[in-house]
Formats: sequence, structure tokens, C-alpha cells
Amino acid sequence: MRSIFSHRNDPLDFAVVSGLLILAYTFSLYFSANLMSSVIMYFAVPAAYLCWRRQKNYKKIILASATLGLLLGMGYNIVAEFYGAWITNYNNSILDFRIIGKTPIGDFVWAFLIPFSIIVFYEHFLDDEKVKSISSHWKQAVVAAIFIFLTPVIYFALHPNAKPLPFSYLMAGIISMLPLAGLLFKRRRFVYKLFVISIFYFVLNLLFEISALTLNQWRFPGEYIGWMTFAGVRFPLEEFFLWIIPSTAVFLFCYEMLFDDGK
Repeated sequence: MRSIFSHRNDPLDFAVVSGLLILAYTFSLYFSANLMSSVIMYFAVPAAYLCWRRQKNYKKIILASATLGLLLGMGYNIVAEFYGAWITNYNNSILDFRIIGKTPIGDFVWAFLIPFSIIVFYEHFLDDEKVKSISSHWKQAVVAAIFIFLTPVIYFALHPNAKPLPFSYLMAGIISMLPLAGLLFKRRRFVYKLFVISIFYFVLNLLFEISALTLNQWRFPGEYIGWMTFAGVRFPLEEFFLWIIPSTAVFLFCYEMLFDDGK
């Protein structure tokens, strides 16, 4: 536990964000919240609390969150939604406006808040932040992310009638897991940090999954390798094994290698 709680007030902060996680789950179900309200409660509120508690390197965190979320994440999301891996529903005429007919613009807010929340949590509890500067790799990362984002946008704009692909979630998910290969082979000493934070976000992702499916905030209309049922909701195996479990590690590994010091 010493490596987790390196500051005197860390146990209190961890207790508070854990309580906020339970509050987000309870709030969503009790008030039948729409998707954006749940996103704010699960991701924005705990991150805002940790930012208030201790100064962060916001330039690096925001740049990384925009690159990993708004560009890389949304490129992945646009492909997955266009081919029918999942459908999100915000119950709001503005947030549900869909680009290329498939992806609601509300997803862009969500896509930014996911890595922002993860990185803030990581920097607060687990990273010593000895290197304040941004990695020299960030420019190449941004250029690559812009390319990855624009490629599906342009393709689907030119081919709006492309048919849904079977097992699209499986294929897109496997591709998104490629950074983990680099983690396991090149940065094994980094695995422990990712394991610790992944436990917290595993619980967050699972609670969010339960409340979201209960409230019909998203659904899975595609073809999948199998299904699992937990706490009264049913979701694809791909959702559990390619998102709920590994997504936090993927975001953090990319953050460390492309924007932080790689340690």
C-alpha cells in the first residue's frame, strides 16, 4: 500500500473518490439519469475533486486526453458504431445529433473525460511526476492520431451505405489491444502500476455498465462471440474482455509512452 498512498492525504482522497463512484451509480439509477449526466458523475466529478485536492500538470493531461480520447478514441468509436458494435443514446436532441449518421456528438465529451479521469487518478495516486515536461514523442502521437481519426470519417462520408460487419466489436477491440503487447514485452516494471489503477476502473466500468444497460443508455445490436449476464443485465463478452477489463491499461500505457516519461 505504500506505493499507492504516497501522500498523507491519499487514503482520504481514495475514500472520497470511491464514495463518489457509489454515488454516481446510485444517482444514475435513482434519478433515471441520461447518459451525459452519468458520464459526468462517473468521470468528471471524481476527477474534479482530485484536481481540487492537488495541482496537476494540466497542459500534459489535457493534451494527452484530447489525443487519446478525442482523436484515437473517437476514431475507434466511429468505426465501431458505424459497423454496429454498439449504439449510445443520450436522450437529448443536441447530444444525439449524429455525425456520418451513426456517432452522436455527445460521445466526444465522453471520449475526452475517460482518459482525463484515468490520467488524473494515476497522477494523483501512483505517478511521482518527477519529469514535468511533455515527452518528445507527443508531436508524432498527435499527427498519427489525427490521421487515425480522419481516415474513418472520410471513408464513411464517402461510403455512407457500408453494411455492418459481423463481429465488428471483436475486430476493433483486438486492434485496440495492440499497445498492451508493448507493455508486456517492453515495460514489465510498469505492469504493477497499471494493475492497481485497473482494479478501481474495473469496478467503475462494471458499475457504469450495469446502470447504463438498466437505463437503456446504450445497447448492443451487433453480432458477438457470446454473452454474459451480471446483476440483471446482459452484455457481450467483448464488452467485458475488451473494454471493462483492459481499457484503463491501454490508455495509461499510451499516456506514459507518448506523453509522460515512460516510467
